[in-house]
Amino acid sequence: SLLTYSVYSDHAVLITKSGMIQAIGDNTECQISGSLPKRVLKDFTKFEIKDDSSVAWVPISVVCGYSYTLYLVAHPDNGNKMQLAYSYKGSNSQFPIFLNLKKRIPLSLFGGYSNAAAIDTTGAILFVPESTSSYSDSPIEATQLPDDEKAISVACCDDFILALSSSGRVYRFDTSGTSDLTSIEDIT
Repeated sequence: SLLTYSVYSDHAVLITKSGMIQAIGDNTECQISGSLPKRVLKDFTKFEIKDDSSVAWVPISVVCGYSYTLYLVAHPDNGNKMQLAYSYKGSNSQFPIFLNLKKRIPLSLFGGYSNAAAIDTTGAILFVPESTSSYSDSPIEATQLPDDEKAISVACCDDFILALSSSGRVYRFDTSGTSDLTSIEDIT
């Protein structure tokens, strides 16, 4: 049975409750995974999310965008060690980028056409812009909502994201093509 799945226009990824991960669709430029064949996958194809030490991480969640797939994974020996793994169009590596989260623990994923985001255990937003592949070693900065609000949902748009807080407030952040969220605006 399924744990989670994500679909974007030309590719889809599913994760089963037993931890199996499968993909179908366009992987011609490694937008699903560099470990899969560089072609359109016409049938669901099983694969693993491995780091550059060939450790196979346990898939928890996935979000697909136009040119990327973002995975929430757990270390196989320590389920509390969560990480974000990012595969993107144009990658030449068989391994996804394991993002530098500076000890943040991601819990949920959100995505759009070009940008993605995660919410961590503190309710902060970890913004993953389309340009992530060009600064893969740089840390992903966490953005906390004003007044100690906790984010519970995020909508990723091209030039901005919307964040819903646990108290029902909605905040708009300008993404401006940077790695940080800027221009916080309370729109409720």
